[in-house]
Amino acid sequence: MQLSQARIDELDDVMEIVHDAQQLLAADGVNQWQDGYPNTQILRNDIEHDHLFVYRLDGKPVAMAAILPGPDPDYANITNGTWDYPHANYTVIHRVAVAKSVRGKHIAGLFYDACIDYAFAQGCSEIRVDTHPDNMRMQALITSRGFIRQGLISVRGDSSNIRIAYAVRH
Repeated sequence: MQLSQARIDELDDVMEIVHDAQQLLAADGVNQWQDGYPNTQILRNDIEHDHLFVYRLDGKPVAMAAILPGPDPDYANITNGTWDYPHANYTVIHRVAVAKSVRGKHIAGLFYDACIDYAFAQGCSEIRVDTHPDNMRMQALITSRGFIRQGLISVRGDSSNIRIAYAVRH
């Protein structure tokens, strides 16, 4: 499998991956992605701007993530910590999900590694990510790839929508 940009004709497949992730998060008791986010409009925009990436198995997407250039407005205000390099040229990885059909096959780690490699190849010095405080699966994946916890951020301007922010340097 190889990291590649998602195509607009794969939008339904990508939304299926999102629905799989929403179900897993709900089963884990994580109140993340339970409010209709990310929706088709967001993912269509990611695809149209060449920010959505996938892994394909037998021609069908089985993992997805948005890789976007910084700055990200959600990362402007951080509490319970600070960015180690607040003025870094960074890229963000958002909306990471893996299809139910490939769970347990280590696809998430391989896919995340490919996303990290791609982001650094674009010339950034740092990658920033965030996840819900109850999303232990994602926290384990993030920290296993060398990301360091930086503090807490609010998502989409909602002070009740807190995420743990992480960064890794190249």
